[in-house]
Amino acid sequence: PSLVFYVTTLGGSQDVYGFILAIYSFAAFCAKPFLGRWSDAQNFSAPYLFSNSLSVLGGLVYALGPAFSNPRSAIAAVVVGRVLGGLGNA
Repeated sequence: PSLVFYVTTLGGSQDVYGFILAIYSFAAFCAKPFLGRWSDAQNFSAPYLFSNSLSVLGGLVYALGPAFSNPRSAIAAVVVGRVLGGLGNA
């Protein structure tokens, strides 16, 4: 529930909020077949560590959004963080 306040504080609109909310699920949806196939072909630990690393990296990029003074850069950092988090969630 805090995402809407986070995005609007950084200068985003309600449309931007909707896009950022949806991009996480879309990234996870796109990555699941690849990570699933990779997990089936190899040991489970390598894809697991990879997706956890992406998730942590996404969280860090997401948290660094307010560090940018330009609102477009801040929103872009949030989008990249959500995409990486979605890919890592798969």
